Amino acid sequence: MKSILSIIFLTATFLFPVIGQTAQMGMTTTDMSTYLLTYFKDDTHGLYFALSDDGYTFTDINDGKPVISGDTIAQQKGIRDPHITRGKDGAFYLAMTDLHVFGKEAGYRTTQWERDEKYGWGNNRGFVLMKSFDLIHWTRSNVIIEDLFPNLDVACAWAPQTIYDPEEDKMMLYFTMRIGGKGKTKLYYAYTDNDFTTLITRPQLLFNYPDSTVQILDADITPLPDGRFCMMYVAQENPAGIKMAFSDKINGGYIYRPGQVDFAPRSCEAPNVWKRIGEDKWVLMYDIFSIRPHNFGFAETSDFETFTNLGHFDGGVMQRTNFSVQKHGAVIQLTKEEVARLTEYYKQKPAYLFSYFTGSSADGLHLAYSYDGLTWTPLNGGHSFLKPSVGKDQLMRDPSILQAPDGVFHMVWTSSWTDRIIGYASSTDLIHWSEQQAIPVMMHEETAHNCWAPELFYDESSKTFYIFWATTIPGRHKEVSTSESEKGLNHRIYYVTTKDFRTFSETAMFFNPDFSVIDAAIVKIPSTRELLMIVKNENSNPPEKNLRVTRTTNIEKGFPVNVSAPITGNYWAEGPAPLFVGDTLYVYFDKYRDHRYGAVRSFDFGKTWEDVSELVSFPKGIRHGTAFPVKAPVVEQLINMKHNVVSYMRM
Repeated sequence: MKSILSIIFLTATFLFPVIGQTAQMGMTTTDMSTYLLTYFKDDTHGLYFALSDDGYTFTDINDGKPVISGDTIAQQKGIRDPHITRGKDGAFYLAMTDLHVFGKEAGYRTTQWERDEKYGWGNNRGFVLMKSFDLIHWTRSNVIIEDLFPNLDVACAWAPQTIYDPEEDKMMLYFTMRIGGKGKTKLYYAYTDNDFTTLITRPQLLFNYPDSTVQILDADITPLPDGRFCMMYVAQENPAGIKMAFSDKINGGYIYRPGQVDFAPRSCEAPNVWKRIGEDKWVLMYDIFSIRPHNFGFAETSDFETFTNLGHFDGGVMQRTNFSVQKHGAVIQLTKEEVARLTEYYKQKPAYLFSYFTGSSADGLHLAYSYDGLTWTPLNGGHSFLKPSVGKDQLMRDPSILQAPDGVFHMVWTSSWTDRIIGYASSTDLIHWSEQQAIPVMMHEETAHNCWAPELFYDESSKTFYIFWATTIPGRHKEVSTSESEKGLNHRIYYVTTKDFRTFSETAMFFNPDFSVIDAAIVKIPSTRELLMIVKNENSNPPEKNLRVTRTTNIEKGFPVNVSAPITGNYWAEGPAPLFVGDTLYVYFDKYRDHRYGAVRSFDFGKTWEDVSELVSFPKGIRHGTAFPVKAPVVEQLINMKHNVVSYMRM
C-alpha cells in the first residue's frame, strides 16, 4: 500500500499558521449566542459564511463574497456541500465535496467530468478536510478515497459530514458514495485521524435502505436528548425528499421510518438539523433545488415526531439580508467571543451609505447609513454635510456619490430647476469637501431646459467615469403626449466622460427611447460584465411615472431602448438608487406623491422583483439620492464626527 503522505495532498496551513490551539473545553449551551451558516454557490463553487443572532435572519459575513475560494483549496478547483461542526477539542471541523460541476465551462478541464462518464454524474473521488480553532486560520487536506483504499472502485464521493463519536473517541466522517459504474449511491462512514488530515479506517456501510432500487444520499446525524441518534437523509423517490432513521449508536443500526418530513413542493436534498439556543426546538433545513430560484426550506420540531413548516428564506419567518441562491448548507452555534473575532477579521459589518436631500435642497447634502440595506439611519444628527454654492439657484438636489478606486468620493448634483450646468465636488472622507465646481455640460445648447438628476458610473475596463443626466431640448426628439402641468418637457439622457474631473468629453446622447425619460442609474452585476440601468418613464399623458430596466454588457455600445415592464407598483416612483447587498439587488426610490421612500429587490439579478417597501426604514423627509457601499470604518468615522460640521478644503 502506498504511504499516507504520498496519497494525501496536505498543506501545513491555509492562510496563516494556527496560533494558540487551546482546547475550548467546558463550553455549555448558555455560552452560545449566534448561529453560523456555511453554504456554497454554483456560480463560484466557493465557501460562504452567514451569521444570525436570532436564528431567523441571516446576514452573509463577507457581503455575499466567498470567505474561501474553491479554486484555492480543491483539486477540482471547486467545493460543494460544506458541513461544519465542533469537535471535543473545541476545534471547528469543515468537510466539503471536492467537485466543480462546471469545471469544463470554467476552463479547469477539457472534459465534462474529471473522469470517464462511465462513472456517472460528477464522478469525483474525494473531499476537502479543514480544521480551525478560530474560523479564520485553517489546516487543509485533500483526501482521495480510492488512493487510500485502492480496491474500492469509487465512482463518486459527495456530501461529507463530521460528528464526534464518544465511544470511539474519534471524529467520524460520513458521506455519500457510489461504488463502481453508475449504480445507486449509498451512505458510508469512516474515522479520521486527530489532525483531520486523512481517513484511518476503511469506509463502511452506514445504513441499508429497504428498497435497493432507490438512491439515498446526504445524511445528517443529530444526537437526541434521550441518547439516541436521528439520521436525516434523502431518498430519491418521486419526489426526492427528507426521511428519518433512528439508532441507539452513532455508526449503524438505523431503523427505517417511512414518510417524508420536509414540506418542499417538489424534490429537495441536503438536510441539516440544528438546535435553537436556549430552547428545546430543532430546525430542519433543506435545499429545495427543484424550484427557481432555488432556496432553503425550514421546518421545526421539539420531538422529532411532528414538524411545523417554517416556509423558506424570504417566504416566512426565515430571512436573508444580503445573499441568495445559496446551496447545501449547515448551521452551528458560536460564542460571543468567536463572533467578535470573526466579524473583526471580515471588517465587521458590511456598510452602506445613502446620499439624499430634504425639502427644497437649499441646505445641501444629507447622508444615512445601513448595515443590512433595510434600516437607514441619518448621520450628523440629520444635519447637512455640505451646503451648495454653485448654480443659478444654488440647490443640491439628487446628489449622486461614487467612490473611485483610489478611495476619493466624487459627487454630482442638480443645481437648479433650469440650469444648463451640474454641480461637482470631491472628498476623501465625506466630511471635508473640495471647492464646488459647475460643469457646463449643456451650455452649448442654448434652448436646453434643464440638467436633472446627474448620476455617476465608473467603467473599470476603460478606467473612465461616466456622468449622465436628463435634459429637455424643445423640438429635438419624438414628441410625447404631456399633461398641462408638464407641457413641453420631453427628456432624454445625455452624458460626458472624464478620467480626472478636470477635462470632459463632448456631450452626447446616452439613452433615447420613445418616451420621456429621467433619473437613470446604473449598477454592475457582481462577477459578470452585465450592467443594469434603471430609468423612470416620465410620460405624463397618460401618466406612467414608473421605473423600468434595460441592460447591456458594453457601456460604450449603450443600452437597448426596449425596456422592461414596470418594476414598481401602482404609485408614482422616481429617483431609483440600485444597490447590491451581497448578491441581493435592491432598488430604492422616492414615492414622491406619498412622501415616503420605497424599495423593490431581486434575487436573480433583476429578472424578477418583489416590493419590499414595508421592510425598509428611511430618515424622515428623505428625497432622491444614491446608495453606495463603503468600508465599515468610513461609517464609524461619520457616526463619531461632531454634529453640524460643514467643511471645505481645496483638493
